Amino acid sequence: MPVGPIIHLSLTLLVAIFVLRPDPAAAAVSAGHHYVPTIPQNMDDVDVFLTTAGVGHEVNDRFGHTGIRVVNRQEGTDVVFNWGQFSFEDPTFLWKFFRGQLDYSMGVRTLPHDLSLYRRMGRLLRMEHLNLSSKQKRVLLEKIAWNAVPEHRLFAYQYWYKNCSTIPRDYLNEALGGAVFSRFGKTPAHKVFRDYVRANLAYTPFVVPLLDILMNSNIDRPISAWEDMFLPANLRLWLLQMPAQDDAGQELAGVKLLSDSTVLNAASEDFAPAFSDYAVEILPLVLPLCLALWLFLVQFARKGVSALTWAYRWLGVATLYWGLLGGLLGFLLLTDWAFSGHPDGWHNAHLLLFWPIDALFIPLGWRLLRTGAPLLGSLRWLDLRRFCLLHAISLGLLCGLTALKVLEQNIWQTVAWFGLPLLLLLALLAAYGAAPVPRAHPVGT
Repeated sequence: MPVGPIIHLSLTLLVAIFVLRPDPAAAAVSAGHHYVPTIPQNMDDVDVFLTTAGVGHEVNDRFGHTGIRVVNRQEGTDVVFNWGQFSFEDPTFLWKFFRGQLDYSMGVRTLPHDLSLYRRMGRLLRMEHLNLSSKQKRVLLEKIAWNAVPEHRLFAYQYWYKNCSTIPRDYLNEALGGAVFSRFGKTPAHKVFRDYVRANLAYTPFVVPLLDILMNSNIDRPISAWEDMFLPANLRLWLLQMPAQDDAGQELAGVKLLSDSTVLNAASEDFAPAFSDYAVEILPLVLPLCLALWLFLVQFARKGVSALTWAYRWLGVATLYWGLLGGLLGFLLLTDWAFSGHPDGWHNAHLLLFWPIDALFIPLGWRLLRTGAPLLGSLRWLDLRRFCLLHAISLGLLCGLTALKVLEQNIWQTVAWFGLPLLLLLALLAAYGAAPVPRAHPVGT
């Protein structure tokens, strides 16, 4: 929403006041102490706001951020509480994340600090006033004060269900006597979590294809508006629809829960991807396959042994690449299921497309590339045609079970990008990889 000159001037003065005057919260934060808000007797001295940060450039900023700003005039503080503090400097960070045992922390920043941070990052920052009764503000502030105590600050992070947006949602729901869940718990969002993976992470190269493959049907079920509030922008949009309520749970006519929308920091959110990461990932497979197919089916009759040699070598390049790509992805899928703490990585249907034993294609591809000839006697340990047939059947089974709704995982994008080129590779290997191409007879003989 556009911000008028008066609001701009008011915000500027507000920031200036809190920069120039002593702020107990700022002193506590700068001194490295844990700031715990006091709860005044008179809640008329407290105003509460919802702050919503837009997406940023880094992967961990691609979903935005939520904060609850508390202005306590009796105490003389203006601070923003958030639930997204973590450190990449922890040497065990990636392992903890993989195991689903990653601890995040409640963070506290003064409003000037918060504004300065998002301005430096070039991120959109919005704010709305929360129209709460004195009792509702007290419940919310007591919950925040309990959470601000050092021993209560850590929480087990989960990207859909326990994050910087769901915790404020839960606290507001508690302050409103369960009204947020009652209103939105069964309201369909007409979205699935995979939609947000693809949309919000598309700006970061190669992340979407990887997560699209590694995440299972758990992220393909329809979600409610309540669950949709895992995304900070969506929390704000859903709450904008909600009326304010009195302490008895009755709606206040003409009063919304959120009001006085203000843009604290304007910024563009147009983060278009620079290229198609799916296309870049599959090009090293598709291009050699097309060259091999062209040489096998068109050129060998006219150019003889030299063209055949290059046909086998291009087939080797494609085979080697799939061995690296398919084998690695298959290994990650299997490892994710066996050891990860994230249920979204278990029982993944993509194991019917990416086999861990696809790593066997690596030595086969290398031999084709090095010799420029069919494999023939080098395959005593593997029936290549049967292996290719089983792989093709497995891919057909994946598509059939998904089409029949036996499997509920959305696999069609990965099948289109990876499955179809794999079928061509399997066909060429079965037809030419384990047998020589028939030599064309010279014209006129």
